[in-house]
Amino acid sequence: MERLAILPNYRGNEYGKLLLKYIEAELFSIGCKVINISIVASFQRLKEYYEELGYRYKDKVKYPTLSFEVLYMSKFEEEFNFS
Repeated sequence: MERLAILPNYRGNEYGKLLLKYIEAELFSIGCKVINISIVASFQRLKEYYEELGYRYKDKVKYPTLSFEVLYMSKFEEEFNFS
């Protein structure tokens, strides 16, 4: 999943959670077994947000072409609640 964002004026209204749950349901319903995301590693609040939604730490990488570390997280199909 790449470049998912909610415009600042619409944040805090659960739109992100609703959109993410919809995307996850669609991906898992067509046979996807794992969803991988990446975020800026220093964005602790965003990391905690995704952890609350079931994503787990996978890896942290420092690329020479970026000025920040990238945190990779994953969510597996069996961790998804379809209800």
